[in-house]
Formats: sequence, C-alpha cells, structure tokens
Amino acid sequence: MAYIAKSFYDLQATNLEGEKVDFNENCKNEEILNSLKYVRPGNGFEPSFTLFQKCDVNGKDTHPKFLIGPERRTFKRYSKNFLTINIEPDIQRLLKLTK
Repeated sequence: MAYIAKSFYDLQATNLEGEKVDFNENCKNEEILNSLKYVRPGNGFEPSFTLFQKCDVNGKDTHPKFLIGPERRTFKRYSKNFLTINIEPDIQRLLKLTK
C-alpha cells in the first residue's frame, strides 16, 4: 500500500485488510498505530496512507477489497486473493476519468 500511495502524488491509499492468516492482530483498533510505530515494523514507522479499523478477511463476514472513485462511490471490488500491487492500472484509469 505504501508503494501505491507514493506512486500517485494526490491519492490517498487506504488499507482495509487486517492480516488474518495464521494469527490475529492482538492490538485493539486504537493501539495499531503505536504498534506499527514502536513494535512492528518499529523504528518510528508511520504509514503514509489512512488505516481503517480491523475487519474480517476470511469466512462468511469477509470484508471486500474495493477502490473508491472521485465521486466517493465504489469503482471496483476485488477478491481477497487480489494482489494490491496490481491495482495500479485501475487507479490510472480513474485518474484519466477525472481529468
């Protein structure tokens, strides 16, 4: 997500994922930023994108990945298996539509 956020100077990338593979994030929503800054990855790390609250990424309550367009409506939804790095062409398309 940080790569995508840096690639577009006037774009705000958001992360709606909550790494739920073989473990659960132990932090509560209000503790996540401090966890990133001081623990993992640490060294004063501050994300360059907006973080939302944790959500389910597996099971019946899985939260979808989606891209929001300039009119604040869902532009496209992505499967949970979609690699975030592959979202760049859709962002480029949205940027062309707004010009």
